[in-house]
Amino acid sequence: MENVKKSHQNINDTFLEGNLLSDPKIRLTGNGPWCNFDLAFNDGDATICIGISTMGGLAQWCNSMLSKGDRIIVKGRLVSSAWENEHGKHRRIELRAMHIKNLSMAVAG
Repeated sequence: MENVKKSHQNINDTFLEGNLLSDPKIRLTGNGPWCNFDLAFNDGDATICIGISTMGGLAQWCNSMLSKGDRIIVKGRLVSSAWENEHGKHRRIELRAMHIKNLSMAVAG
């Protein structure tokens, strides 16, 4: 049973479909470009918002090809971060995108 537990610890592929809440924001770091934006999607009766982050070539693509309101499908991995500042302890879960398809482009084109 130990092997089963270990193999399931590596399963973290997540697919989401939703709309961008704002235009993507890109920033250059020592590790290359990073792009962030928020995605909203419906889960039954509730609307859920989650942060999406990308890096490298996908970050550049998002910055130039996505805009507020676009409907996309994202495949990625959930990651969490924690930090503390003068306002207290904070925690954030976001989706680190590996693949993105812009459904708005598919409809328009």
